[in-house]
Amino acid sequence: MPKGKMSLSDQDRLEKLQELGDKLKSAKNAQEPDIEQDTTGWAVGLNYASVFTGAVIVGGAFGYGFDHFANTKPWGLMVGIILGFAAGTRSIVQMAQSYGEEDIDGKDIDGKNLDDKDFAEEDEAQDGES
Repeated sequence: MPKGKMSLSDQDRLEKLQELGDKLKSAKNAQEPDIEQDTTGWAVGLNYASVFTGAVIVGGAFGYGFDHFANTKPWGLMVGIILGFAAGTRSIVQMAQSYGEEDIDGKDIDGKNLDDKDFAEEDEAQDGES
């Protein structure tokens, strides 16, 4: 059959294939997680725990390595663990501050601008209805 001419059944098949492709795309998009979602408490907690634990382990490993080469057992390990603890605590504080800065953007939970006069008027109207 020539390329330019399609029978009615071929056109129907093409339309059905396009509809099926559209359905597949919409199903795929429905299953993909929304990247812009707020992080959950579990995710933040696990992030804090992994950063802190990693810092303590790395500090301890450096201390152990120092002990091995300088023959100062157990002092290098103890100092390394303490420094790792301090580094982990500092990292967690910085991460917590950055999460706080992301939340404080002048908007409420619904995304409305807190500086809007209309927003304040809506709140007063809703309070009066209650």
